[in-house]
Amino acid sequence: MAAAPPGWTPVMCQSCGSAVAIERFQNLDTGETAMFCGSAECQRIGPRSTQRPSAASCRALKTESRRIFAEHGKLTLDYIHAQLDSPVDSSPAIDAAATPLMRNQEEIGAFLNQLIPGVQEVATRLFKEHIGGAVKILLGAKHGTSKLQMRELEMQWHRNGRQISAAIAPGLGLSKEDFNDHMFMHLVTTLDEALLHRPGQPPTGEELAQYAIVQNHLKMMADLIVSGVCQ
Repeated sequence: MAAAPPGWTPVMCQSCGSAVAIERFQNLDTGETAMFCGSAECQRIGPRSTQRPSAASCRALKTESRRIFAEHGKLTLDYIHAQLDSPVDSSPAIDAAATPLMRNQEEIGAFLNQLIPGVQEVATRLFKEHIGGAVKILLGAKHGTSKLQMRELEMQWHRNGRQISAAIAPGLGLSKEDFNDHMFMHLVTTLDEALLHRPGQPPTGEELAQYAIVQNHLKMMADLIVSGVCQ
């Protein structure tokens, strides 16, 4: 059972259907209720308010979520091209592509913090690790790493995806399993996109079509994240 945060007192325990216990707390001063997961991570984050944003706020959140995740897709592709088009692993062009991509992960963390107060640090760290895992796979493909080693890198990448799901899905009121399915699809579509690129060549029609798939799925993920607090 989770300990009630200061100013809150537990009322009737309710189940949200997730794998971990969820408790409902009520602020005696305001009467506001909140859902609070009993996991150690959610104890650190604190309760998630059941009060929903206004319709106007939800529209603004959806617009911002779509923008941030669309940029995530574009900046990822920019880095893929910079890395695969270069004969070396580090160069000013690669650094120029990496800097805004890592900044985008900080922006994702800050955006998620609007929805789940207190999650910014862990979300930013995990999304930066998500990029770090992708870079390892990209370099493996670039240098002809063995299938066994590539499989291990992919497993590490998927493990990070599960960590992201566990860190943010409960705070958004979403199923960790469903969100993890979306993380898995994001990883698969992005890897397919990278494998289609021909170093030093302009994007082919097939690569552009795959980029559209990546962006459409990121739009779905962006909407899903907001739906957790705007139902």
